Amino acid sequence: MDKALYPKSFNSIFENLNQKLEDAKKKEYAISKANKLENEVAKLTVNISTLSANYYKSISAIDSLKQQLMKKSEREKSYLAKITELRSNLAQRNGLIVSLLDSILTIKDRITENGGENNYNIINIKPENLIDQIELLLNDNIKYIELKDEISPEEFSSILNEQNRFEENFSKIKNFISDEISSDNNSAKKRVDEISNLTSKWKETLNKKLTEQFRKVFYAHGVKLDSVNSFDDLFQSILDYAEKKSIEAGTHFERLHNYKVFVDTLWNIEIMQKWGNTLQKDGLLDAEEIKTVENINADWKLRLEKTTPIWLYIIISFILGTIVTYVVAQAKRNKYKRLGVAKKKKREYEEKKKKERGY
Repeated sequence: MDKALYPKSFNSIFENLNQKLEDAKKKEYAISKANKLENEVAKLTVNISTLSANYYKSISAIDSLKQQLMKKSEREKSYLAKITELRSNLAQRNGLIVSLLDSILTIKDRITENGGENNYNIINIKPENLIDQIELLLNDNIKYIELKDEISPEEFSSILNEQNRFEENFSKIKNFISDEISSDNNSAKKRVDEISNLTSKWKETLNKKLTEQFRKVFYAHGVKLDSVNSFDDLFQSILDYAEKKSIEAGTHFERLHNYKVFVDTLWNIEIMQKWGNTLQKDGLLDAEEIKTVENINADWKLRLEKTTPIWLYIIISFILGTIVTYVVAQAKRNKYKRLGVAKKKKREYEEKKKKERGY
């Protein structure tokens, strides 16, 4: 009757309860885990959104930088085009003024030969207007040189030639012009002197630009020269540096480094290779000055060779020997490899022939 009324025993009831408890715990763990996963998914979603936003910000920044670089490139092209146009304009104006001065000089000579009086009406120009135009042109030439970041050998020679032509022609007729400007001789002389001063400033500005340009090149290679205003002073500074460094104490590698920087890079390439012909042609360097530097460089090299450590020669010899040994071994290996391939092909050919003959 007990079994009929209570089919489950006391133990089975507790087992059933324990099973339900375990199921509840598993369900709670699953819910907890699901909640954690949900939180992690939410965090990941936020992180992905943040990263996506940062990505698009980066893309936008890159696009902006590209645009800026393109604009910068366009501005640089525009700047170079304007500089070229400005130089062309100045060259034409310089040529016209020089031609005009040459014409005035010719007329002056003819008037003098004929014993006549100076008369500018012959060329239909007022002397005071000519002086105004020359003064404006010289100031424009000076501003152009100051505006340039650097100047090429060809442009340097071109400007120097224009300066020399103008100076030569103007010096021949400045007194003739001053006589025609005004009856006040002191006032006329003052204006002509101003042109002479501006001509000197034009030449000094060009010389100073070249000097500063070379100083920057030396500085970029770790060589700091004295601040000077003319190429003559700069050359003396270069000479002093070479003489000092050629006998300066220090480790072999320090002295070798100094030699290579000055001789191989600065003197041989930056000065002689790039500017040597121009500097000699335009009278900034003569053969004697070049020979002086070359002699210093030669003595410098000899001193380096005499003090080269023996162990350095040993290391260099070892490296060269290793390279030669490797090259010879590699050549032999390739040779044997080729022979092996040839023999293999020969065997394959002979076996093929045997098969064809039915052996």
